[in-house]
Amino acid sequence: MKYGEKMSANRPNGYVHFLHKLTHPYKDRILFTNYIPSEHISRILAMGDVFVCSSQWHEPLARVHYEAMAAGIPIITTNRGGNSEVIEHHVNGLVVDDYASPKAFARAISELLHDKEKALALAHEGRKRAETTFSFANTAEQLERVYIMICQ
Repeated sequence: MKYGEKMSANRPNGYVHFLHKLTHPYKDRILFTNYIPSEHISRILAMGDVFVCSSQWHEPLARVHYEAMAAGIPIITTNRGGNSEVIEHHVNGLVVDDYASPKAFARAISELLHDKEKALALAHEGRKRAETTFSFANTAEQLERVYIMICQ
């Protein structure tokens, strides 16, 4: 993707072509959706069996974790950046320490696909946290407390 190019452009680029070629052997198991408007994301996420965020860099925190929790889907993420501050291993998701290992991700995915009770429990806890801890109302209250504390 070129600098400044919008993700919502829905135009194929070199990276998209590379991904299609790379995943060709799995074409019946992978769906490329192109850009999805924000109002449809929760329904798309809820269609999945598991959500995997395979972050390789120290991002502060990917918003997709909150979206996946709100959609009620079990999460697998990496111990990179702020991911593990929101996803607690075996509480509301699985956290992969060996983020560069495809086998580590395969084991985590297999674990959740083969243990439906665990996957459901993680998804339920994630949804509960999304509703309480990470709701817009709760976030606004926390910000207000910080502002009041600073201004005193």
